[in-house]
Amino acid sequence: MAQLSDALEVLAAKRGGKRLWLSPSFGEAAKLYDKLQRLPVDGLKLDLTYGRATADAIESSGSRLAIALGIVDARNTRLESPAQVARQAERLFKKVRGPVLALSASNGLEYLPRTRAAEKCAVLARARDLINGTGKRKAKASGKKAAKRIVAKKRPLSRSKVVRGRKGRK
Repeated sequence: MAQLSDALEVLAAKRGGKRLWLSPSFGEAAKLYDKLQRLPVDGLKLDLTYGRATADAIESSGSRLAIALGIVDARNTRLESPAQVARQAERLFKKVRGPVLALSASNGLEYLPRTRAAEKCAVLARARDLINGTGKRKAKASGKKAAKRIVAKKRPLSRSKVVRGRKGRK
């Protein structure tokens, strides 16, 4: 962890006005959560789809950093319920003191069928609307939450690349 911290210090010194985020993926970050909070980054994007441990760590320790919750599973095509996503996010966002709160897929959606990836982005947008009170279910009003910007982070869908053979190749 010391080497990671040193490397991030170098990046942080050269970032200018840009935000520096760290995105540990494909697994629970609970065991490292307190150490991740001390790194010289502005935000963490955490994968919450491997179990409850990372969500429990956020809930018990809070966060001084901006947080993006990787709450929609990018590894399978099963659609999450926007209401369940919103409920889980609201519970965790209450513990975050960072300036930005975001909903996100756990990882890139490029390996899912395009229509399913778009539907997963729609789940995030619908959950965001529920949290912000612009959806059918009104989110609980909170002055602290109202002061923060909650966004549904849509990952760009990469275009399929067609690999063609070279002419004259046998």
